[in-house]
Amino acid sequence: MFNYNLIVEKLDSGELKARRVWLGVGKREIAIEEVLWCPQNGLQSASMEHPELNEYGHLEILKSQGNTILSNYKTHYEEHRKSLNFVASPCTLLSVPFEISKHWNALMNGKKIELDYTVMKVQAHTGITLQKRNIQDKIVMSVTPKNWFWKVLFGSTDFHFNSETYGLEKIEGLLEPRDRNRKGKYVEYLGLAQFDTAMDLSIIRGDNNV
Repeated sequence: MFNYNLIVEKLDSGELKARRVWLGVGKREIAIEEVLWCPQNGLQSASMEHPELNEYGHLEILKSQGNTILSNYKTHYEEHRKSLNFVASPCTLLSVPFEISKHWNALMNGKKIELDYTVMKVQAHTGITLQKRNIQDKIVMSVTPKNWFWKVLFGSTDFHFNSETYGLEKIEGLLEPRDRNRKGKYVEYLGLAQFDTAMDLSIIRGDNNV
């Protein structure tokens, strides 16, 4: 079981800076995520750290290109640099809610949004589809890998919004914390992340002047 603290800050430049810290037993830090996101140009930078795995990564984005730095078990804990060329707008798990709010009206009208999900732990990216799911009177935005293998392995990650306030209430699917087995392979977690207070994203949709 994990808990996490999430802080979203609007900078003077208009960009959003988000930091999420996942906590395990004893309040020890399991995973740390950060993103810098621009309403006009999308994801600008991202970073991740897994202290107990002695692993960290960073991504800087300029238009359709990204520069990554990774240090982990597979790089023998030395910094490995790699460039990425994105086909669609890049995103991470932490920045997906911002993309949902940016494309809110289009998604509500049934449009599918294509994004490039960035996997910093292996310095790669893969295409995903963002779309609204029809579940009775609930608002659920679903992220699904386009690659059949990842789709079978991880399925969709669902973002549940309050039908009246449009606040993000919970996320169900792939989580950021992970472990490594004895062979060095990653052990991923699928689960439910419930917010104590719904996350207000109206600042992006333009519902008010917050």
